[in-house]
Amino acid sequence: MRSRRVKSIVLLPLSFLGILAAGGAPAQASASSDADAPYQYVYNHESRKCLDVIGESVEAGAGLVLAPCSAERRSQMWRKDEGHRDFFVLINRKSRLCASPREEGPRLVQLDCASQRHFRHWRLDKVNERWSQLVNERTNLCMDVRGTEGAENPRVVQRTCEREKRSQHWRLRDEVSGPRPEPVRGAPSPF
Repeated sequence: MRSRRVKSIVLLPLSFLGILAAGGAPAQASASSDADAPYQYVYNHESRKCLDVIGESVEAGAGLVLAPCSAERRSQMWRKDEGHRDFFVLINRKSRLCASPREEGPRLVQLDCASQRHFRHWRLDKVNERWSQLVNERTNLCMDVRGTEGAENPRVVQRTCEREKRSQHWRLRDEVSGPRPEPVRGAPSPF
């Protein structure tokens, strides 16, 4: 019993030092809190689909895709967690993992929010009144979609930013109130 108390006393200061070194609360701690900020859909202009995790996976490294927007899919709900200059992290509601580029290549995946801190930060650059680009802090590349034409669930990647490219235009939409995504052509709207 005594050794447990000693461990707790030793770990508490070490955890506190880790928080100070990171410049605030650790991302994993903020990723576990549901009530702090609303979850939203990340809606793509060109495809008229929402950012999702392939197979609704909760595993780190699972690829990000677009899928028809659905109120029942927790894997399509993301929380914008502010706190790093003009940048934020996108935390998935179902997995509690963050949208991030892979270490190599253009694909976007979900990773532990505490790993590779600088790779998981995004900012919104306004294109017009309605749409913005999601720009990665480290790579300075934009969230984009590979093969939207005819693809059921196209993969989400990062590419050189092109302001006029509609596959790079995104909106964060509230899941409870506010404007809803336009329905996917040929399918009934989930809203």
